[in-house]
Amino acid sequence: AAALVRHGHAIWPSAKICEPVPWKALRAPPSNPPLSRRLSGVWSLQRREEPPGTVVEEFMDGEGPLRLQATGGLFIELRIPGAQRGRATPAAEQGEASFCGCCRAVEKEGRTLCTQLRAVDFQPPSVDAVRLSITMGKSTIDELSYPSGEYREVWKRVSSAKKTEFVALELQSEVPEPKHPRCG
Repeated sequence: AAALVRHGHAIWPSAKICEPVPWKALRAPPSNPPLSRRLSGVWSLQRREEPPGTVVEEFMDGEGPLRLQATGGLFIELRIPGAQRGRATPAAEQGEASFCGCCRAVEKEGRTLCTQLRAVDFQPPSVDAVRLSITMGKSTIDELSYPSGEYREVWKRVSSAKKTEFVALELQSEVPEPKHPRCG
């Protein structure tokens, strides 16, 4: 604390660390199983609007960020800048925005609400859990940030809803250094 004050930072007791939503969500019952099955699969981001109605990103089929989601709610969202178009650069590493965690989906008051409990996030994480109001089509998901409505994302299913294909991801240890080190 003394080092921060010496460098001009002010420190005072925090009146509130964060909203209790993330901690309540951790203790919440699991997702609605039929809803979780509908959300599972591989999804590609088609469009992001911030605020809704103002397009800030738009992607052709398969070129945008990807979301892989299991029926149990575990998910990983890959948002690697430039990689969607084959142009990953060292400068783009600062824009890395991938994350993963567990998604809880429930139907409440006539709407479908998803809460993302992120375990790993390559951008400065929010203290609050990300909450979304979603509308599901046959092969699309329309997500609106909830309750603020600050942004909207439209996702398109890459995998068929009827096929039961699975994806397995494994983290590679870097200690001891592997014979073939990973790239990235």
